[in-house]
Amino acid sequence: MTAPRLEKLRHFIHEVDRLHREHHQAAPLLDAVAQRLAALVRYDDWLPEEYTLPHPHHYQQYLLHADSGGALLDC
Repeated sequence: MTAPRLEKLRHFIHEVDRLHREHHQAAPLLDAVAQRLAALVRYDDWLPEEYTLPHPHHYQQYLLHADSGGALLDC
């Protein structure tokens, strides 16, 4: 597998942060984020391979981003 293109994830995170600051209503914000999320996941070249593989014995999740200011938690 080629090296992950983390700049795609970084760009998505910056876009979501910008959209969160611009939109004061949930519906337009969710629509805008959904469009960008669809574009991000259209190709799977942005996520390191080790985070795409299931654990052989139990369910697990990986945190991809945590907003340092907690801004995205108040939507």
